[in-house]
Amino acid sequence: MKKHKKQPLKPKAMLNNVAKYAHHFNKSITFRDKTKYQRNTKHKHSSYSLCTACSA
Repeated sequence: MKKHKKQPLKPKAMLNNVAKYAHHFNKSITFRDKTKYQRNTKHKHSSYSLCTACSA
């Protein structure tokens, strides 16, 4: 029977965690336009909100 030569063990591949998870974190973010004045309503569910008071 023929003896097999022992081949050298290959080192395990190093995992690059930065490249592995880059698609999760490299996302563009859109910001709201701050040049325009926008006022939030104090009571969203109230019938007397800013929008209805101005139109009446």
